Amino acid sequence: MTAPSNKTQSAADALVQAHRTARQLDVEPFRLSGEDEAYQVQALVADELGLQAGWKLGLNAEGRVVFAPLYAERTHRSPATLSRQGFNRFLLESELAISFRQPLPPRAEPYSLAEVQAAAGFIHSAFEIVDTRFAAWPDVEPLWLLADGLSHGSFILGQGVELKDPQMLTHAAYELVVNGELAQKVERAHPQPDPWDSILQLANHLRAQELGIGEGDVITTGSFSGVTPLEPHQWAEVRFAGIGGCRLNLVECEGLPDKRKVSPS
Repeated sequence: MTAPSNKTQSAADALVQAHRTARQLDVEPFRLSGEDEAYQVQALVADELGLQAGWKLGLNAEGRVVFAPLYAERTHRSPATLSRQGFNRFLLESELAISFRQPLPPRAEPYSLAEVQAAAGFIHSAFEIVDTRFAAWPDVEPLWLLADGLSHGSFILGQGVELKDPQMLTHAAYELVVNGELAQKVERAHPQPDPWDSILQLANHLRAQELGIGEGDVITTGSFSGVTPLEPHQWAEVRFAGIGGCRLNLVECEGLPDKRKVSPS
């Protein structure tokens, strides 16, 4: 990746400020020239926001795999309680995530699919929280969505089991309950055409950037059925068949849960 220009550094500074103040940008700072520039802005933002706990996968408008970091400060174990303060939007995505028992460090030669699957240790239920730093979201230039971490807000890692068969990732059946009522019942193939190929592409993207995947890192692989809004004093739980559940309580302000409505942890 080339050294940052004044304009990419300025754009990253604006996004970092938006993260820290929970204020949205009214306009996109400038027109990005391509994915390399978007990733450069993304990396500069990540340098300011702290340690990374893993990565998220997505698809761009052309159906190609794109990536963004998960931040350790915004990654939680289920059951989790989050405050609505600090988020511009609060939308749930029910996802499957992979955690790694062995690292995939930087090296000269590309990783093979067999190596990536052998390093992956566990498969987990998960929630990703979708948020944005742009007032016009979702009507934002796709390259800016990439620069903005693919609209990442927070991540909750749920129960998991040993990944005995890679096919556990390719099909899912789950139920999502919000405040005790069934919100989604889903049984379908993974939304990515080949989620393992997407993870392989990420591993080799990181290898080429001399970053790598660390032991314990998590990769979350995308929503199976869109987003679900969650309001303060609501709780949500998703349970993937054969894998386990993930639960989240949402409160209005940190330290002030409404005991009448929030699910007990």
